[in-house]
Amino acid sequence: MQTAYLKTYHKTAFFKAVLNLNKDKAGKTNKIILDAKQFGVEILPPNINKSQMNFSVSDGKILFGLSAIAGIGENVATLIIDERNANGKFTGFEDLISRVSLTKAQIISLVKSGAIPTKNKKNFLINYFKSQYETREYKPVASLPTKLKLLTEWDINVDDYKVGKKTDKEAVLKLYNDKREIAFKQEQEERYRKYIEECTTDYLQDEEYWEFETLQFFVSDENPFEQAYEILPEFNDVPIGEDCVIVGVISKIQKKKTKRGDQFAFINVYGTSLVEGVLWPDALKKFQDLIVKGTKVAIACKKDAEDKVVVNKMKRYEQWLEDTKHLRKAT
Repeated sequence: MQTAYLKTYHKTAFFKAVLNLNKDKAGKTNKIILDAKQFGVEILPPNINKSQMNFSVSDGKILFGLSAIAGIGENVATLIIDERNANGKFTGFEDLISRVSLTKAQIISLVKSGAIPTKNKKNFLINYFKSQYETREYKPVASLPTKLKLLTEWDINVDDYKVGKKTDKEAVLKLYNDKREIAFKQEQEERYRKYIEECTTDYLQDEEYWEFETLQFFVSDENPFEQAYEILPEFNDVPIGEDCVIVGVISKIQKKKTKRGDQFAFINVYGTSLVEGVLWPDALKKFQDLIVKGTKVAIACKKDAEDKVVVNKMKRYEQWLEDTKHLRKAT
């Protein structure tokens, strides 16, 4: 009775308190967030200028705490909050990094979670990576290599630069430096290309799941698995070794081979939390068509560890949801 009263007349404060009580239980928190939204309570991603350590209320809305961001934790959250309290709000990104010592990984997490406000997270990170790239300048050399090396590696024939019996070493050295500088610039262009390519591969994949990746929740976007949460038990409550069903989006696939040469796969699934699933050869052959990045799936599996499962069966999430509704109607 008291819970119903608080939900109705003090709903924002109520859900903030319940979220903080369950902040370490991803599955439970997901369900609380869905419940809060049904009561008209708005929940927002973290913000470096407004968020506290844990869930808090700002302008009548619940804000994620900074400590909830993957890779931030309480220590870094404390640094940000203490600096903000002592010297005022951060006026921008440059102001933030000048006042708080943050690693590259922490900055990426803050951006992906939405804690650093920006209209386009991907463009913001690309510009950040570019700003961190260390350019190199060509330094001319003061001496020449051997005549053979000049000819074979740099296509410079020293004999072409003889004035009488003497070689014009200054002219040869200038040409040598000019050619070295051209080669150096080409190398730097390739180095920069590889740097951006590595940043893209390592940090800019799966943009649609960045918020979930850093918070373990769908906050800004509609949770695609909302209906499943009403049916399934929380994954955290399933004992290790027991069978269960999980739902989520396949975000990563890594295929390997057994000693016999049979192919199997590891998949990362974003659902109520990030879970790694293994498909042994028979399962992989059977469900190969579903093992595609971005596919929403329902997985019948055995819980192998706190965040790992062994996949037994798979269905497309929409099909599983439809089948489950029919079964529930039949019973």
